[in-house]
Amino acid sequence: VHGGYIKMFWGRVIKQGKNHKLTQDEKGDFIHVSNITLGNAEKDGRTSVYATVNGTKFALAHLQSKVKETENVDLFFALEDNVEFQVQGVHDIHLSGYFKPLQDDEDDLDVDGEEEDDEEEIPQLQPVQQGKQQKGQQQKPGQAAQAPAPVSYTHLTLPTIYSV
Repeated sequence: VHGGYIKMFWGRVIKQGKNHKLTQDEKGDFIHVSNITLGNAEKDGRTSVYATVNGTKFALAHLQSKVKETENVDLFFALEDNVEFQVQGVHDIHLSGYFKPLQDDEDDLDVDGEEEDDEEEIPQLQPVQQGKQQKGQQQKPGQAAQAPAPVSYTHLTLPTIYSV
């Protein structure tokens, strides 16, 4: 689990000269592409990988056997966008990463059937004053007023979130 959702492996092999369009068959809300790798690095030559998102074409990687065969990336693609990957060159390409599974409405319900709030409430820091006067204590006449004690904040420990 990462950031409140489960990461599920996703991968596609795109043949040289072919395209792959993301569809709802990808089974998620978005795809995270982590690696772009040459499928068969035995052939000499260069292969380029592109993504067209909502009509705009972007170069993702230019790979060459025996020179640069893998590119690590950190790219998110929403399935609702019109996304298509293209491969140009002499190699097949392997894309891998993960997808966020679609959530059912029932997933947002707690055991009592009420909607769960996905955002955890973060406690606020409270100031703590050192040497504060006790309630009911009065300053004696003629006694110099004490400067207010410095304010420090309590330490807050947040829960640790683990990645799978």
